[in-house]
Amino acid sequence: MDLYLSYQKEAEKGYSTKKKQLQMWVILRILTFLATLVGVLLLSDLSWISASVAGFAGLILFLVFVVIHQKVKKQFLYFQKKRTLIEAEKQRLQYQFDNLPTGEAYLDSLHPYTRDLDIFGKGSLFSFLSRTHTLLGEKRLAQWLRFPSLDTQILTQRQQAIQELAQKTDLRLHFQTTAHLSEENAQEQTVLNTWLQNEPAFPTQKNSFLLLQVLRWALPLLTILAWIAAILGQISYSFSINFSILQLVLIGLFQKKLLTVYQGVGKNIAFLQKCATLWQIIEQQNFESPSLQKIQQNLKGSKLAATYLLKKLNLFEYRFNGFAFVILNGLFLWDIQLALALENWRTAYQQKVPLWLEALAETEALMSLASFAFNHPNYHYPTFSQEPILKTTDIAHPLIPENQRVSNHFTLNRLGEVALITGANMAGKSTFLRTLGINTVLANLGAPLPASHFEYRPLEIFTSMRIIDSLQDGTSSFFAELKRLKQILDTLQTKRPHLILLDEILRGTNSKDRYLGSEAVIKQLLKLPAASVIASHDVALGNLINDFPNQIKNYAFEVENVAEGLHYPYKISEGICQNTNAVFLMQKMGIQI
Repeated sequence: MDLYLSYQKEAEKGYSTKKKQLQMWVILRILTFLATLVGVLLLSDLSWISASVAGFAGLILFLVFVVIHQKVKKQFLYFQKKRTLIEAEKQRLQYQFDNLPTGEAYLDSLHPYTRDLDIFGKGSLFSFLSRTHTLLGEKRLAQWLRFPSLDTQILTQRQQAIQELAQKTDLRLHFQTTAHLSEENAQEQTVLNTWLQNEPAFPTQKNSFLLLQVLRWALPLLTILAWIAAILGQISYSFSINFSILQLVLIGLFQKKLLTVYQGVGKNIAFLQKCATLWQIIEQQNFESPSLQKIQQNLKGSKLAATYLLKKLNLFEYRFNGFAFVILNGLFLWDIQLALALENWRTAYQQKVPLWLEALAETEALMSLASFAFNHPNYHYPTFSQEPILKTTDIAHPLIPENQRVSNHFTLNRLGEVALITGANMAGKSTFLRTLGINTVLANLGAPLPASHFEYRPLEIFTSMRIIDSLQDGTSSFFAELKRLKQILDTLQTKRPHLILLDEILRGTNSKDRYLGSEAVIKQLLKLPAASVIASHDVALGNLINDFPNQIKNYAFEVENVAEGLHYPYKISEGICQNTNAVFLMQKMGIQI
């Protein structure tokens, strides 16, 4: 927290300084324009040469101030965004999820676990983790959360990358601030990919190409010489004006071809600037972990390409000023010069850009996980084993504030084993299931988690906890749960090993059917490649241990009666639950028994 406070002070200072500078340059631009106008009017009565020199000098000074203003504006926006991001980090440290990304676009009720484990949505794990601000990075992080890698080599290398980046706070803040400097929409990458694969916008035939090259250099040269001669009084201004008009006409004639470039670049200029800057940031680092070195290898050559692209894009921006557009195109054929330069860049790098974008997505997802790791230095990285399937000490739920959470120890030894958890209402059964599930998701990301020890075998996860009925589909909650259970059992028939988490099987039917149905499900799970944790109110299910002593283990969450009412320790213990609380709670609510 103290470290973020120091960064916040630095950002506040930079923001305040650049805000004052920005205001100053706005005023200087206005004063320069007015002074030039007045100077030309006053000198025009004395000498057109003097008036022209004053006008030309004022124009050059105005354009210089435009360039400086643009640079200061970018610096101002950088510090402004950095302040916002640091504030978001402080929010996460305080477990405040308002104004954080939700990832709701990735919610899927049919997904094996994301709804039950609060992976996406307000106050979700995604909110806690994501610092992404490119759609590529966001999608990559969401992909890791939904479809994790179970390869221990990949996960080990990802852990190493996260640990390395977690120590580079300056780099992470700079990278994330840069990524947040512009907003994106879903069409930008599609438009960019289309432009990259387009046919050349300008003629490639030898004669046409040579003619265009002659025109792009000869015409601006003649135009500038004509204006100099006119200012010196050697020729009439009509000649120089006609040369500028000719250049503007030429811009008009090439408008269709220019639009091909502008639609691919002009509408994506902020996105391309952001990507190019982020490529530079990544490539100039000295990384040690294999994953980050591989990313840099994939970005080889991007620094040079990005530097060139950034220069051209920065020049491209000036055309959006209407006054500058006329001057720049009337003197230099500005649009054609830049369009040809960008076309040359596209031809040279069109096969490499998709690979660079992939590297960017990977890096941004890793940066998010590294910031999460940095914020929680007391978390530990998981280790891998074939057996036990899961062995953890002091495990807690990562979305519950540290001063409110309760930690537990737990072991799940092998496939074909069922841990049956019984307990009273609100004793902590469901939260414990989610604790196991969400921490396994974190482990499958390569991230650290709130446990002093977490040894596990990376498995696919399947849950059945929050069952929702559907009026539109005419589906009751009971039938929806049956479909979910069938989906789980069918998936296990594929022989892919899973961690199964079930909360209150068949809660929507009578007690007899619930018991018989639960017993049948448990017996099927014992035969399948699954390590299962099942929470239930049906303490009678605990007697199944007599038939399967080597495959079923009973656990309980108890409630304690104290003088002022029930007390919930939220600690798991071995055995079958001995206490209930439903009648007590009903009486406390004023319901007569």
